[in-house]
Amino acid sequence: NLLQYASVDNSLSHVYTFGLVSLFLLFSDRWISTYKTRHLLISALFLGWLVLIRPTNIVVGFYLLFALYEKDRSLQRVFRTNTILAALVAFLPIAPQLLFWRLTAGEWVHYSYEQEAFYWLNPHIWEGLFSYRNGWLLYTPIMGLALIGIWIIRKQSRWMAVAISGIALIHVYITFSWWCWYYGGSLSIRPMIDIYPLLAFGLAAFVAWTLRRPIWTWGLVGSLIIVLIWNNLLQIKYANLGVITDSTMTREAFWATCMNPNQPKYLAFAGVYRDPDTEHLRQGLPERLEYDTTFHAPIG
Repeated sequence: NLLQYASVDNSLSHVYTFGLVSLFLLFSDRWISTYKTRHLLISALFLGWLVLIRPTNIVVGFYLLFALYEKDRSLQRVFRTNTILAALVAFLPIAPQLLFWRLTAGEWVHYSYEQEAFYWLNPHIWEGLFSYRNGWLLYTPIMGLALIGIWIIRKQSRWMAVAISGIALIHVYITFSWWCWYYGGSLSIRPMIDIYPLLAFGLAAFVAWTLRRPIWTWGLVGSLIIVLIWNNLLQIKYANLGVITDSTMTREAFWATCMNPNQPKYLAFAGVYRDPDTEHLRQGLPERLEYDTTFHAPIG
């Protein structure tokens, strides 16, 4: 779904956070390799920018700590003068926002989402991953190959596998603890795009592993990837035509569009879409009527 947010929906933040995470990883790697202060300061600037856009993206910063520990077997370097300077640089993009809040709302940190909240004790992880209502791995199944690739990475770099999987797990928990776990106005789960640069290592590892297998293996996997790319293009087309909706998809609507090059015309008339119970979800409560959005028949 990155393509959707790099083209049609590029007014949203996700393609930019994708770029910033990529740059943060690049300059973090350069600092770990050379310990040149300028690389640390640049990576800190990008991390601060990420936190400004979405504060929960601070979890990406753990990657640098994992990499540093792997090289030095110690985190003592974190407490040196140049890292204190890096913390100040990271604060630079955030400072204008704090000042703006102070001048306009009268407080240094202003929560602008009002009645919207995270429900940490009631995350919707299963639904967020597999629901017909924007479920990440249903609408972006190629990322399942990236997750498999993290397991493959451990043979070459155990610390990287631990770092990526740890950050991904925390990010998934945070993402699906939000009251609107399906992220209305989304194609697939758009906040997951923020960690795609990390998951790209897993996808690359999976492809590399495949290419070392017999020819029939990489032929089969290559065919699967081509089919998934083709289906992704169909989904983008249908999302922008309103056939794939941002909040009301059900099992019937999903399978009517999946890998179907012929645009279904009847879905709205057939009444297959179902509105979410936003009133209850905003309060952290279960929906009063749960339709076939997660592999089961209606209940309620």
